[in-house]
Amino acid sequence: MRTSLGRWGTPLAGLALGAALLALEVSLGMSADRAAVGAAIVIGWSLLLWVLQPRSELVSSVVGRPRDERWQLVNLHAAAASVTMTALLTVVGFAVTELRGGDGTAYGLSCAMLAFSFVAAAAWYRGRL
Repeated sequence: MRTSLGRWGTPLAGLALGAALLALEVSLGMSADRAAVGAAIVIGWSLLLWVLQPRSELVSSVVGRPRDERWQLVNLHAAAASVTMTALLTVVGFAVTELRGGDGTAYGLSCAMLAFSFVAAAAWYRGRL
């Protein structure tokens, strides 16, 4: 799977997200140095992936440019495992928060969005078969 931006997609996306994060944090009244550190982390991570992408099959796969079918299958299994873990931890977080008398709304919304996105993606990809 190739993207139209090719190898430049990762650093451009990191730069855009870092700039958006910087603007958001400054607009919310956070200190400029704290906002700059947050933006630097996002931009630095994307630049690190960009530098390592041609040298590592794993990094190339992480940024969405798997080198062959074997890595596409690895991506599929890794995505399934990470979604399963996210769902499990979200449900556990909801249960613990509710049992302690807290407000589990954020966890409940996360679970609902996870379920909705799964059903929507399954319907989308089924329609493309």
